[in-house]
Amino acid sequence: MKKIGILMTVCLLAGICHAQQIRISGKVLEASTKQAAIAANVVLQTNDSTFVNGAATDNKGIFRIEKVAEGSYKLVISAIGFKKSVIDLQGLSQSVDLGTLELEEASQQLEEVTVSATNVVSKFDRKLVFPNKQQITASNSGVDLLRNLMLPRLNVNPLDGSVSLNDGSSVQLCINGRKVGKEEIQALIPSDILRIEYLEDPGLRYGDAGAVVNYIVHRYELGGSVSTSAQQSPYVMWGNYNVSGKVNYKKSEWLSLKTWGN
Repeated sequence: MKKIGILMTVCLLAGICHAQQIRISGKVLEASTKQAAIAANVVLQTNDSTFVNGAATDNKGIFRIEKVAEGSYKLVISAIGFKKSVIDLQGLSQSVDLGTLELEEASQQLEEVTVSATNVVSKFDRKLVFPNKQQITASNSGVDLLRNLMLPRLNVNPLDGSVSLNDGSSVQLCINGRKVGKEEIQALIPSDILRIEYLEDPGLRYGDAGAVVNYIVHRYELGGSVSTSAQQSPYVMWGNYNVSGKVNYKKSEWLSLKTWGN
């Protein structure tokens, strides 16, 4: 009788251990950029929305939820600026790798104006900023787009196209890693900009620059762009007008700038 009791206890413990061996894992990406969704919330719930367990994605977008008992669940994945994703896990009886999951960017409709979140991915030495469609559509140049992104500590002057930090420190502007002037940034077409890399603490290799703004754009064998800006006093009929343009051919570039006014 004692042996039977021990055997039943062993079987019960084995069943519990087996239940605790179930693991749910996967990888979460941002659908629009295919970048890892860092620190997204992953919550395991019962079908009546009772919390069971949870985890957060790491810097590669990977999550793991350990020691899950057999049963039916809902896995809810959420992050600020993205639509909530719900995955049904009915009759879960063994570990499962859900593979790659994607979060769609959320938008909010406000009186015929759609406001969508800007995608920002934080790396150890920089922020990768992916402009959304509304910001691109509302911008006329690379400088204008930078102003619409409203990055922390950056002051963007829409009149002369200058960029500086709140404390007055200089900002180094680059296109695809090459140092450029504000005229070339002014000549960029917003739809050509893939992302902006923002280095808030660039270090000695960038000289005395307090920050670096690096535009990553499409490379063209042959192409060009033109942008215009105008400054005019409300009291007179004349003002200062700037037209800048850039033409690329393979690895060579020509930049022109013309200003006229009173």
